[in-house]
Amino acid sequence: MLNNLKALVIVLTLSLLVFHFGKPICLRFMREEDFNTRRTVWIGLTIAVFASPSFWLYVAVAIPLLLWGSRKESNPLALYLLALYAAPNVSFYIPVVGINQLFDLNNRRLLAFCILIPLLLRARQTADPRNPDRMAAADFFVVAYCLLQVVLHAPYESVTSIGRRAFLLYLDLVLPYYVFSRAFKSADSLRDGLATFVLACALLAPVGMFESLKGWLLYVGAGDRWGAVQEFAWLMRAGALRAQASTGHSLTLGFLCAFGFGYWLYLARSQVSKLYVIAVGLWMWVGLMAAYSRGPWIIAVLFMFTYFLLMPSGVSRVIKTSLGFAAVGMLLMLTPMGDRIIAALPFVGTVDAENVSYRMLLLETSLRLIQEKPWFGDLFVTNKMEHLRQGQGIIDIVNGYLVAALFYGLVGLSFVVGFLVSSTFRAYMGSRRARPVDQELSLLGSSLVAAMLCSMVYIAMAGFEPVMWLFAGMCVSYSRVVARQMAPSRVRAPVQSSLTAAR
Repeated sequence: MLNNLKALVIVLTLSLLVFHFGKPICLRFMREEDFNTRRTVWIGLTIAVFASPSFWLYVAVAIPLLLWGSRKESNPLALYLLALYAAPNVSFYIPVVGINQLFDLNNRRLLAFCILIPLLLRARQTADPRNPDRMAAADFFVVAYCLLQVVLHAPYESVTSIGRRAFLLYLDLVLPYYVFSRAFKSADSLRDGLATFVLACALLAPVGMFESLKGWLLYVGAGDRWGAVQEFAWLMRAGALRAQASTGHSLTLGFLCAFGFGYWLYLARSQVSKLYVIAVGLWMWVGLMAAYSRGPWIIAVLFMFTYFLLMPSGVSRVIKTSLGFAAVGMLLMLTPMGDRIIAALPFVGTVDAENVSYRMLLLETSLRLIQEKPWFGDLFVTNKMEHLRQGQGIIDIVNGYLVAALFYGLVGLSFVVGFLVSSTFRAYMGSRRARPVDQELSLLGSSLVAAMLCSMVYIAMAGFEPVMWLFAGMCVSYSRVVARQMAPSRVRAPVQSSLTAAR
């Protein structure tokens, strides 16, 4: 208990500093009332995490807090993004008399019940029957992927298990994507969402750096006290602890900070102070370095180059940035850190080089097994992969595309790829359509497109992160916003966007 209280003091101190210095930046994208509400919810959830002796006491505190915050919010999805990683995402079965296993509850599902479902119900009540919601291609692919999983598992499960699986797939995948693809009604609400996501990453970054420097995973103690012991949480690389904050894994922390850095490249256009622009960018890299995950390093750089390439005069921007990177890299190589940086680089470095060998063996084995059952996969394929079992006792299929192809075949893989490509393409076409009329609106789309393209690369490196479904939903929402703003009755001579006019 004492360690948890110490961890609470540390996390709250770091969080309050971020809220204090980040408020002037955030208020360029959100109302002050919303910022204050989100800050209150974050602090309340954080106190509940470390002070609650059980997960269910945390739930008892979190439910009224989240319901209050979502009711008070003008943009509840932004609150969802902030609260998504406010607590460890450990799971516990809901105790129900007379039922052996209902389903397990975690922080992400708690947010679905408290924010997403009420928001969906309110939207249905206020929907205009004369303007029905049209199904997007991405909608079809995500529903088809979930139905395929239910159908393929059906011969091996009871009716109760099938119903539970269908419900949880809806709760975890369909619902978040669907709400995020419909609930953002304007470009300003999307910017608010991205700014809040960056704020969430900024809150995680210093916690990660503290963990790395002190060798203490602050949130693991809370999970252990609740009864969710994380045996393999303490990951080391080159003698350094890989931080994870509340995300549950260093890869996830690195992923979030990489995308926080990428989205900040767009949001930074509204910042007058160059000091703020540089400071927030470096802040995201603090989290990236603390996670010590090489894949997210690549994603952060790739996000930057992709976003610049999608901007007007993108090629020249990429060339200039590349030259700057080369100059900085050469200077770093001349310092005592040069050898350590080279050793840590993916593919060419010597640190954990066996990971590359494992991935190559995984790919070779997976391609052979996919050929055996190509169309609908094999739900028991891991029985044929025992030679890939690691010292931790797991078969780590780190490539998300291979997971889809192995278990659900090329049909399942086509649904996943179709979902990613269709949502990205919608945002790209919206960005191109908005460019002649509203450059800021167009660049918002470029940022979303860059995020999805980088997500596709990350999936091949480390699998799926739940927030990717939200990014895809935001792409679809963005295309709908552009369609409304670019309707024939609204098209005028080129005008300033609301963000530009506010500067």
